[in-house]
Amino acid sequence: MKSYLTPTMYQQTVQKVARLTIIGYVVAWLIAVVMLSIPSAPGYLFVVFLFWIGGFSLGITRLNRLAKQIDPAYVSMGEIERAWWKR
Repeated sequence: MKSYLTPTMYQQTVQKVARLTIIGYVVAWLIAVVMLSIPSAPGYLFVVFLFWIGGFSLGITRLNRLAKQIDPAYVSMGEIERAWWKR
């Protein structure tokens, strides 16, 4: 995909998906660690955790949809996972 897209389009889609995925998982793990280490915080942090995961998922879905419009051959991680579970 990188070979025939302009560098700007590539950075807007594929690299953003990769960065957002890494940041999303790191922040989710940090929230979970804090949630487990502070005895009085799990209720509040669980709500923050759910909102973070929801927003993170929507952001990834939007960027995957954009990448698919730019390049129909783009395969998202969700498509790979669905194909793996169907086998």
